[in-house]
Amino acid sequence: MIILKTNPQDTPFLDALEIPYCRLSGDQIDSRLVVSLEQGRSLLQGCLDKCLIDIGKAKSIEIEMTSAGVSSDHEAFFKRVIEFTLPVGFTCDFNFEVCDCGIPKVHGYVRNKDGDKVDDKTIFTLENGFGLCAVGVGGGFITAESGVHLFRQMVVANLPKDEEEKEKRYQALPEDVRKAYEESREHARGNLLNGLLERVQKGYADVALFLPDGRRYVYTKREEDPVAEPVAEEASATEPPVKDSPTDNPPEVEKAPE
Repeated sequence: MIILKTNPQDTPFLDALEIPYCRLSGDQIDSRLVVSLEQGRSLLQGCLDKCLIDIGKAKSIEIEMTSAGVSSDHEAFFKRVIEFTLPVGFTCDFNFEVCDCGIPKVHGYVRNKDGDKVDDKTIFTLENGFGLCAVGVGGGFITAESGVHLFRQMVVANLPKDEEEKEKRYQALPEDVRKAYEESREHARGNLLNGLLERVQKGYADVALFLPDGRRYVYTKREEDPVAEPVAEEASATEPPVKDSPTDNPPEVEKAPE
């Protein structure tokens, strides 16, 4: 069953900006934030293709989206965000800066007032950028005004709207530019993998594999076994210990055999 919630008040960034949005969810689809009719229609078409809903239900949901007042397309939605009026004298400790590494795909990072990266997430599209701003506001890391400030800078940087537009821009580049870029990527990837393998084989370093469920495995060489094998690591020592409440029973400790 596919359900649409209009203005569910679950995205603080948009709630603060008073921009209408919807939430599409169901038993067989991931919950999706819908900010435009263009996006909503695309999601509904995907549901129709998978036979999750019929055409009548799809049309009914589209009418609900329209009645909720969501933007017609992503361009109109982005326009609503950047037109939000910031307070007089507003200042922000964060800025979006375009990376000057030279690869033929415009991208950048969010940096603090000292010029350091806030995190290592590379922002290639306005969709990426909006998502980062929404998470920042929702998590209380930045204010809604700071989110608008950052997003405006991403628009000025001429980031592509989404992955589709990013790919179209890339394919429009001269063939020699694309070829040089792809060759450099393969060369860099090969050097990285060879370097990691060499360090593992010599016992100089471990290679960590992070799994989606949060577990981490480290591939390392042991003296008695020249073949790298996975070893499950314990939680990081930097993580704070979990304190037992006074009412909890102390854990039983198994005695070593005498």
